Amino acid sequence: MPNRFKNLLEELKKLNFPAENFAIFGSGPMAVRGIRDVNDLDIIVKDSIWAELLKSHTPAEKKPGDKNRQHQHFQPVEALV
Repeated sequence: MPNRFKNLLEELKKLNFPAENFAIFGSGPMAVRGIRDVNDLDIIVKDSIWAELLKSHTPAEKKPGDKNRQHQHFQPVEALV
């Protein structure tokens, strides 16, 4: 597993999200298999986690082409709901 990915996982752990309430996606599954390293970590979260995040963070504006997704950046972690 690439070192950068290990560091990002440590940052994710600091957020204390229950494991059953989020999933890693994007390039993360390739990084966990050692196929490539990553620059950030993309996660998708359940509504309950999203509601908690909204108490202290403002979602980023939708990107062109996004439909109903909202983004939140917690450098270097990005959450999607």
